[in-house]
Amino acid sequence: MKPVPYKSNSEYYNDQLQLIDMYLSDYAEAFTKKLHTSGKTHLKKAFTTHDEVTNALNSGVFKDSDSMKNTDIDSFKEHVQLRINKTVQSDAYDKSEVFLPFEYLSSVFNLSDFDRFVIMLSFAVELDRKYEKIFGFLNDYGSMRHPTIQTACLIYDKRNTVYMKHMTKFHSDSKLMKYFFEEESSSLSGTQLKLMETVRGFLLDSDLETIVLPNYLSLYLPDETPELLRTHHSIKNKIKDYLSNLSMVKGRRIVLNIHGPEGIGKLKQVKHFCHEYQHSAVIVNARTLQRYYEDSQKQYKTALKQLAQTLLIHQAVFVLTDVNIEEHRDLMKSIYEDFLTDMAAFVKVTFALSESEMPSLTRPDQALTVLRIEMDYPVGTVRREIFDHVLSGFRFNVGADLGSVASKFVFTPDQIENAVHDAVELTKWEGNEFIDSATFHKACRSQLNHNLDKRAQRIDAGGDWKRLILPESSKDILREVCDHVKYKSQVLDEWGFKEHLTYGTGLAVLFAGPPGTGKTFSARILARELDLELYKVDLSQMISKYIGETEKNISALFEDASGSSAILLFDEGDALFGKRTEMKDSHDRHANVETAFLLQQVEAYEGISILTTNFMQNIDPAFLRRFRFVVHFPIPDIESRLQIWNGIYPEPVPMSKHVDFEFLAKNFELTGGHIKNIALSSAFKAASNGGKVDMKSIMLSIQHELGKTGKAVLRSDFGEYAYMLDE
Repeated sequence: MKPVPYKSNSEYYNDQLQLIDMYLSDYAEAFTKKLHTSGKTHLKKAFTTHDEVTNALNSGVFKDSDSMKNTDIDSFKEHVQLRINKTVQSDAYDKSEVFLPFEYLSSVFNLSDFDRFVIMLSFAVELDRKYEKIFGFLNDYGSMRHPTIQTACLIYDKRNTVYMKHMTKFHSDSKLMKYFFEEESSSLSGTQLKLMETVRGFLLDSDLETIVLPNYLSLYLPDETPELLRTHHSIKNKIKDYLSNLSMVKGRRIVLNIHGPEGIGKLKQVKHFCHEYQHSAVIVNARTLQRYYEDSQKQYKTALKQLAQTLLIHQAVFVLTDVNIEEHRDLMKSIYEDFLTDMAAFVKVTFALSESEMPSLTRPDQALTVLRIEMDYPVGTVRREIFDHVLSGFRFNVGADLGSVASKFVFTPDQIENAVHDAVELTKWEGNEFIDSATFHKACRSQLNHNLDKRAQRIDAGGDWKRLILPESSKDILREVCDHVKYKSQVLDEWGFKEHLTYGTGLAVLFAGPPGTGKTFSARILARELDLELYKVDLSQMISKYIGETEKNISALFEDASGSSAILLFDEGDALFGKRTEMKDSHDRHANVETAFLLQQVEAYEGISILTTNFMQNIDPAFLRRFRFVVHFPIPDIESRLQIWNGIYPEPVPMSKHVDFEFLAKNFELTGGHIKNIALSSAFKAASNGGKVDMKSIMLSIQHELGKTGKAVLRSDFGEYAYMLDE
């Protein structure tokens, strides 16, 4: 019969089953003769007779082809191969009009004739249930409905000449057992050959694009158009150029560690690379593998086998996402040292995607190259471009300055897209036509993901410039701080000043002045003006007597603050910012190290860091020059105190017309903090008496407030109102 190309995969499988039937017929005949020679007429556990097996085989062998009935196995194999050659194109990896998945597997895995035979022998059970009865008979066990290793070897070589040679192909690390068959706990010879789900699925569903994968694996095919890449556009080309020179690192496995914050687009980079250069990618989450690794080594090994099969079937790159080196150190060592070593001949490149840079986990002699590629937050000008692009098509109130928003919020592209989406939905909810500034800032703040609440106290933004009683020079500096945030991207990125900042782009501000002079109130005003969160950090609680603990606490704080864009207000700065001590011992040296370390972290932080001190004279000049701004908060003079007194009581508070604010400002040298406490105390006294705030309630409150400080209070200080203290 003249060989012709296969018209379908079903036609191809039919020929493969005909070949299996020829092997089985030969073996069944020899098997039955052996039974008769031993005096047995039937098998006790098979539940199937020899006649039933013969009828089943005769129903399939060349029943539709008279010209092939008298052919032998070798001749039929040659005939099938000629048909395969006419069907498959010259490049074994390409799909023609008729795709033959088993031939594709044979080419990818470089299967021998014996390998092909045992795989198809096992697969026959999936195609025709008659083989369940046949293998139950040949195994002498009706419930064993797949071929055993021993049976498969004997069927392939009925003369038993190279039986042991074939048996050696089924050890646990062999190609067949690693990539094709499920593991069983029985003896080697008695192990049933059951194809793994991934292989069965591929052979049954010949479409590479629709094959069902285990739920922990996902597949990216190069003809899929990936999501828009909004930043770091050159990385995919650099990867391609690097991999094109793999001959320079012949024999080494390559791990490309793309690291950066969540939402920066690491997986998008890989997909764009695969799309542009026509590579498939098999993607697995490291957290899922970690769970298998911890819970069940059997499940973990099965997962790796299915992963390997999928990588090989699709000729794909391996992408491991969500890697956390602190949590996954042992897992990554296992993947590096075992899995990638086993797959070295097939998988040349692995992508490991993580937030932080991955260290080396293997010895230099293990032929593993880890190339680290950083994807940092986009600079302010790029963030502005992304905001502009994502907002195109939406009605946006010009009162909300996008340049300022892009400077303040150090976002990834995903965060920007989510912020715009939330702003649009909030605007619809509120029934507004335009996205206004308040709504947009609210949507941006909702994207912030940090853990500052564990280490710092959230303080509400508030207050206004009119209520801030300070010298104009100090208020001007505070306004300049706001300008540095609003126009940061323009000056640092567009105008190139970023290259001149040695230590970082963080904005370090020092508030210097006695307690109660408005330092915290000013920080609240900055937070309101810039629409940012404000967190107060008690430095005295972060300092430890144990060497190294202070730095650890500071590092943890800034790690939690990373990406928050929050204003950090470090209270009690004098606990750390004293004059540098003489180097008498290791503790003295380390006190200076701690201070320098904090300043280093402040400068590296993308947001505003405000440190407060009550004693400016104690700040060492070597540290002082590291601050971008120093704002002085003096004790208010008489005129300033009068302004504070006149504005301290809210309008609804009932006030006696006899309250003498000029007397209070002139006779009591109080800070704004003291005056606030006195005003609040006097209001409660008035409320409890059912009257108005008068001089008596204020005098009593002043006496109490000054008494808290331990300062001696004389009756003469109260002047003409001293008598009220006795009533």
